[in-house]
Amino acid sequence: MISKAQRQQALIEATASLRLEGLPISCRDDDLYAAAVDGRRVGELRDAVLARVRAELASMSTSATS
Repeated sequence: MISKAQRQQALIEATASLRLEGLPISCRDDDLYAAAVDGRRVGELRDAVLARVRAELASMSTSATS
């Protein structure tokens, strides 16, 4: 079980990772918040961030080819 402080830190790091990638932070971050609040391990939160990065990059490349 991880503490509330650890969950908050994991969420901060996850959103910072998105900002470093130049991706928008918005209400779509509910998945990151849920992963942190549900007490999932940081690895699962990291996976959520990586999935978001992949999805954003895919949508950017799709919109560029349209």
